[in-house]
Formats: sequence, structure tokens, C-alpha cells
Amino acid sequence: MTATECESCDEAWAYDRVRCPNCGGEEFESVELGAGELVATTVSRVTPPGVREPNPLGIARFGDVALTAQLVDEELDAGDEVVLAGDYQLRDGHRGPRLEQA
Repeated sequence: MTATECESCDEAWAYDRVRCPNCGGEEFESVELGAGELVATTVSRVTPPGVREPNPLGIARFGDVALTAQLVDEELDAGDEVVLAGDYQLRDGHRGPRLEQA
């Protein structure tokens, strides 16, 4: 999986943007995220229709890039090394990444 990095100031982020939030630049490149560290976890047990229940979620940091994603399972804990796994069905046609053990 990749992140986006501004060619003007090297600010990096996980999700698509039209402009760099740091300098306003509009030229970007993709950078590989590799392995990161899971920094926090939670489990949502009340979810909207079409979303799995329970729904384990995690915040992971990949260098300067942090993101929230579903966890493959509830066994992952803060401090674990994780990678972004490919695309999964979130709900009703919406797709996104998930975190799994590195």
C-alpha cells in the first residue's frame, strides 16, 4: 500500500487530497508505507447496517503517516507491527484498507 507525498515540501498523508495541507502544493508522488506500528485499538460493537459487528479498529503510524483502519482480528494490540492489507468491502460499495500483522 502507498501514501501520498507532496513533491514541494515532502509532507505525507494516507488519503487522497487535492492540495497539500502543509504548503498548498498540487504535485504528488506515491510512496510505499511498508510496516508500521499499531498505536491504539478499539472495538465497535454497535455498527451501522452492513458493517461487521464486532468491528475491530486500529490507529497505526507509518513514519510520519498515521491512519485509522479496520483490523483483521481483535488479537492485534498496540505496539504490534502491522501492514496495510489490500482493499476490503467496508459496506454497501465503499472500500478501504485494513491492518494486519506484519
